[in-house]
Amino acid sequence: MRAAVGQLSETDRAVLTLSAWDGLTTDEIAGALQLTPSAVRQRLHRARRRLREALADHQQTSDHVGSR
Repeated sequence: MRAAVGQLSETDRAVLTLSAWDGLTTDEIAGALQLTPSAVRQRLHRARRRLREALADHQQTSDHVGSR
């Protein structure tokens, strides 16, 4: 997980951290980052997708290396 999160941009890490780990609502994140709630929802959606992709890529790499 740490490697996948490390591949994300600073913006992606910020919205994910504020949402998932700090438990802030969309409105609270919007206030903290000086964005509209709509922009936060969009950024969260994209950041979650990128994280899923990074996790999948990391898993594929781990599976490939482990099968040698």
